[in-house]
Amino acid sequence: GESVSYTVSLGDSGTCGVVVFSGTAVFTRLSYYAPMFNHARCLIVGDSITQGDKLSDKTARYCWKLSENYFHGDCVISGINGTRSEEIVGRAKKLISMGYSFDYIIVSAGTNDLVPTASVSAFTQKVTNYITELEHLGATVFWGVPPMRSQYTEQTANTQNAILAVSGIKALRFDLATQGSDGL
Repeated sequence: GESVSYTVSLGDSGTCGVVVFSGTAVFTRLSYYAPMFNHARCLIVGDSITQGDKLSDKTARYCWKLSENYFHGDCVISGINGTRSEEIVGRAKKLISMGYSFDYIIVSAGTNDLVPTASVSAFTQKVTNYITELEHLGATVFWGVPPMRSQYTEQTANTQNAILAVSGIKALRFDLATQGSDGL
């Protein structure tokens, strides 16, 4: 086989891909490389709200504003559309296991969890455990309370209530910031 190597710059959507115009391509390995450094003040990790998939102007995204205006660019942003809490926390833990360290971790998670009424207390415990795990890795954790999603009103409200029920939570209130609109 033939080996080909490309450097791909990620676009505003935060995704990359490969297009084959003719014939067939078989990929046996795909490697991502990230710059290594010892420390960043903050990791902002989350779903489409962090990715900013509805905002083509990256300077209008909350994570960009926090990174530039509060952390002066000393920040890593990792947002992937459609991800659930366990995937988001797993991504944060993976970055730390790769050698990154952070003073703060801002988690924007819960939008895609859609907690049923019977599972509110279980989700509260899950978020409590996630925060404890991340704080044991050396960072102060802030958790974003997701905005309302009109097509999932009951489940989103359950998710919001479960997160707000976490004892001592440091919450970012996306739910209040977007009150009165779908926000997504």
